[in-house]
Amino acid sequence: MPLETRPWSIMNSYKNDEEMAFFLNFLIEDGDIETFCDAVGDIMRARGVSEIAQKTDLTRAGLYKAFSRTGHPKLETVAKVMAAIGFRLKVEALPVSA
Repeated sequence: MPLETRPWSIMNSYKNDEEMAFFLNFLIEDGDIETFCDAVGDIMRARGVSEIAQKTDLTRAGLYKAFSRTGHPKLETVAKVMAAIGFRLKVEALPVSA
C-alpha cells in the first residue's frame, strides 16, 4: 500500500489563533521570512481568499501570486492580509546590550 501524504498546513497543526500567533512570531524572530509568508498564505487560503480580497481591496489573483511559493509579497500586502485574517505585525525594541 503506497504512503499517502498531503501538504503541511498551519491550519492542521494549531488549535487556535493564539497558537498560530506564537508560531508566526517564532518564524519572524528566527528570521524565516519565507516560511512566515507561506504560513500567512496557508491561513489566508483556509479562511477564504475571496473574503480576504474584499477586506484588503486586493485581487484574488494578486493574493494567490503574492503568497505563492515564488511570490515575494510587499510588507504592505503582508500587513493588510494579517489584519484581514485577525493578526497584526508589531515592532518591539531590542534590549540594549552593555
